Amino acid sequence: MTISKAEEQKAGAMYTSPYMAEFYDVYWKDFFSTSQDNAVYANQLQIVRDQTPSNSPLLVLDVCTGSGRIIQGLTSRTQDENDRKIHFIGLDIAEDMINRAQNLLPPTSEAAMTTSWVVGSALDMRTSLAAIIPKQKVDLITIAFGSISHFHEDGQPEQFLREVAQLLRPGTGRAAISFVSTFVNTDVPICLPGETQTPEMPSKQFPGIYYQETALEPSAGNSVYLDRREVAVIKVDSEGNRKVLSKQEVNTPFRMFSEEKIHAMVKQAGLRIVEIVTIPEEYIWVVQLL
Repeated sequence: MTISKAEEQKAGAMYTSPYMAEFYDVYWKDFFSTSQDNAVYANQLQIVRDQTPSNSPLLVLDVCTGSGRIIQGLTSRTQDENDRKIHFIGLDIAEDMINRAQNLLPPTSEAAMTTSWVVGSALDMRTSLAAIIPKQKVDLITIAFGSISHFHEDGQPEQFLREVAQLLRPGTGRAAISFVSTFVNTDVPICLPGETQTPEMPSKQFPGIYYQETALEPSAGNSVYLDRREVAVIKVDSEGNRKVLSKQEVNTPFRMFSEEKIHAMVKQAGLRIVEIVTIPEEYIWVVQLL
């Protein structure tokens, strides 16, 4: 199959309700509980801390933050370190994900008071963040779990990297960019593992709500793989009566990259690669300004 224009327009429209925002966390809970990525980003933050004056506040930007998993992990590691002020910003284009992220941090916690949540595009970050960081440069930019692959249209990954270059602090600023290994150096047809239909997954936020996902036939175009799913939101009342509240088709695009392409994009954006960290399922490319 090839990817139609209508499918491209629907791609990324997954988290357009509080139900769908929670579904993301419920579905990926087990995977993220064993992921090593947060430790990698924490190490990059420590490197930046060590290379900047102790009296200089730090700014960390998590792009495509979703429900704020990376920021939650980083703040939990830094909350007892009072020698440095660190401000975190979570940026995501989906308002329901940002609302969920904000609600997951206890409102009176130190993490909540040092974190800003912004609805905006990763392809125009300077505009989205202008009110928060009109002059200050960013010390660490993270974009987790291969989210750069969702910038699937021609020129979008390059635009994102140009935005990164404009925001990073010269000298010490770093960006840690995750690529899912499945979509790097792909020379065979992609077949992602997964059941045809998942068991019903109970909500923790909404009483009586269950989620069920059904895999649909994926599409493949030039350098883009489109994963297609249907997610049902099911309400079960106290008497066991069931009602399907909604069914939403979820189309998630993944642009495929070669290592040569990544190197070229990084260089064209005025960045250089300082480290490539390999963890299960991912390559995390760490870049700085030239």
